[in-house]
Amino acid sequence: MSSSKRNVTNWRQRCHLKKNLRETEDRAERWIEVAERAFNFATHARESFLTGNLETKKQILMALGSNSTIKDGKLTIHTNEWLVPIENAYPAIESKYKGLEPAQSPENKERIAQLSAIRSTWRTQQESNLRHPA
Repeated sequence: MSSSKRNVTNWRQRCHLKKNLRETEDRAERWIEVAERAFNFATHARESFLTGNLETKKQILMALGSNSTIKDGKLTIHTNEWLVPIENAYPAIESKYKGLEPAQSPENKERIAQLSAIRSTWRTQQESNLRHPA
């Protein structure tokens, strides 16, 4: 094979590889965006549902799944596939989270109230690291 044919072949292969690389990067970017939207939804959906208007609540319910029905005052939704891992892992995560919270004994409630009062006092004081406007 002559060097000019080899150069053309190499050039074509390089172009093909660059195209494949761009496509892979585009797919990875789309997956990152999907993962970020899913995370944000899972993080903020409950609060948005509790404080949102009817349209917001409808959008959240539609995002959770399909075939929603209300029977005897109970809402049933067939969960979307992407939420199943979150749904399955939630009980264990919630249990670990609750283990981090202090017990709600009368002594702890009083201590928490005292700490809360101190924190609110700290927040009202001027910062020690003042910055000059640029």
